[in-house]
Amino acid sequence: MNRQDTIKTLQQIAAEIAQEMGYTEMRVGENRQKGIWGEGFTRYPEETYVECTKEIRWFKPDAPKDLAFGDNIEFSFRFSNPQVCIDHRKTDGSLAYVEFSDWNSEIYNKYKKEKSIMEEQLGKKLTKEEDASLEAKHPYRTGNFRPRKYQVLENDKMQGMEFLNRILEKWNKAVCRKTALTDKNSIIDKVCINYRKYDTELTSLFFDFPVKADKNLLLEAYAHIQKACNGDTVVRLINPVLTKNGDEKELEGKKMDSFFTKDENGIYEGNYKDFLESFNGRELETGICRLIDIEMDGNTTIKGSLLDFIW
Repeated sequence: MNRQDTIKTLQQIAAEIAQEMGYTEMRVGENRQKGIWGEGFTRYPEETYVECTKEIRWFKPDAPKDLAFGDNIEFSFRFSNPQVCIDHRKTDGSLAYVEFSDWNSEIYNKYKKEKSIMEEQLGKKLTKEEDASLEAKHPYRTGNFRPRKYQVLENDKMQGMEFLNRILEKWNKAVCRKTALTDKNSIIDKVCINYRKYDTELTSLFFDFPVKADKNLLLEAYAHIQKACNGDTVVRLINPVLTKNGDEKELEGKKMDSFFTKDENGIYEGNYKDFLESFNGRELETGICRLIDIEMDGNTTIKGSLLDFIW
């Protein structure tokens, strides 16, 4: 997500988590960066990102009014390479936090190195126009914010990890809602186009992206992809029978017209890879399988060598 969407989303996530954890009193604080970096540096991100840079804190109702750090949930900004942060601070000084940033450190280091060389050669600092041109050459601000750093600094590690996991769970759901693929052709195109770029097996990594669609559609797309890329057949069998011949396994049964009945079908929202991996090792239970070297007996009975549903 871009910066503005990230800020709105994380403010909402912080508010939800604060309420869930009993921090119901909100206070908009001073810009903490002014005390650290000074007024001039604070104006830079405000002008660059056109946003309010004040922190927001949520306290428990009985919190002292003069509490500086105390027991609170905090939404704030840090500008070492502009980051948006959610912190959980406790009165014993412990801290758990997640930082979100759109900076690519590798590209940024190349930019800084070239900038240093240019300024040394010119014998002066780059002008704003020259610096902007150099930044355009090294676009280290990707515009796509992601969680970059997780930290737990407290005695109770479990409580700290629970806080981090709450943030990431809500973040992943928010990203999924905004970026999930919802139609069969988009899913097929995304996987097949990426697969053709590389000389490698079709593994689960090619399916690691968010989707929101009915379950029949998701398996129809997967069946199309496996047939196009590997020649494998993905089907659902009624009362499948497993036969073992050494290391080889054969599965036989009557083919269903669809993967799920009307009552079984429904909308799946989440990671496509996780959805597909949930069928691994459950062929006899679900009848949903991936076969190779298939044989047909009439129009419905099918037999073939059983493969892992997805690698």
